[in-house]
Amino acid sequence: MSQTIDDVTIDDTGEPSAELDSSAAPDRTAPRRSDRHRTRSPRSRAWHIVRLVVIGLGLLSLLFLAYLYSASFVTEARAQSVLLTEFKASLLPSTPVNKQPPIGAPVGLLQIPSIGLQKVVVQGVTADETKRGPGHDPTTPLPGQVSNVVIVGRRSTYGAPFKSLDLVKTGESIVLYTSQGRFVYRVVGSAIVPLGSTSVTTATTDNRITLITANPEYLWRNELVVVGLLEGKPLASVTNIRQRVPGVKPGLTSWVTPLAPILIWGEVFLFTLIAAGILYRTWHPVSAYVITTPILIASLYLLFENLARLLPPSA
Repeated sequence: MSQTIDDVTIDDTGEPSAELDSSAAPDRTAPRRSDRHRTRSPRSRAWHIVRLVVIGLGLLSLLFLAYLYSASFVTEARAQSVLLTEFKASLLPSTPVNKQPPIGAPVGLLQIPSIGLQKVVVQGVTADETKRGPGHDPTTPLPGQVSNVVIVGRRSTYGAPFKSLDLVKTGESIVLYTSQGRFVYRVVGSAIVPLGSTSVTTATTDNRITLITANPEYLWRNELVVVGLLEGKPLASVTNIRQRVPGVKPGLTSWVTPLAPILIWGEVFLFTLIAAGILYRTWHPVSAYVITTPILIASLYLLFENLARLLPPSA
């Protein structure tokens, strides 16, 4: 004779019966988590890798956008500080030099009072120059001289000096200070033209300034062009104006081919990331962090700097 107490069967001898509730016993046949990973099919592993790659690229894209619209402003501010010091130093000689400055050198100080803009203009309109500030097209005269002076500035990245250029109205002033003096242009109009249009950068019979930036602010499909006419008598044009390279379009052509640096710094970042993962598993986490973090940050910064060179210089 037997009786059941709390799902355990007791026989006549007082010993528990071997029959136990099967639901209470652990399922020894269920695969463990590590077993499931080891038994994952090749197709499942491939999809897992694809998901990791997509997530990684997504995070990298978000970091790049964060760099463009925040950290790049710090880069431009530092460059402007250096350019301003160089420009002040160029004013020391008593005799103004009437020639085009070298690429990367300061040209003058640009002010648009109506939008609170004051930036040092740098010589050159490549993507590298406009990272530092508005760029003067070296194939056009210097500010205050005869014909069409062209300046290209960024709309949404690297300080976005021309972010509010669309707010400049007819009749408002554009002021430039150079080693040759102070020149005031009066705005006569604005227009939207195709990105990289050369029709607004050609020589003119009047004495004007043409400011160019990308439009719309974050899509960069076209160009916003603001034109101002010089007040007073112009200066004679310099004789060392550069000839425009065929096919180059100010505001669109970056003039640089950073594919090799992009590949190099991309590989450095990837290999460092893999090494960091290995070190975090095998070393003390603090030691791995101290060693790999500076390399990751530096390689990521250089990768983003070279990726940004692919953007239009007016972006």
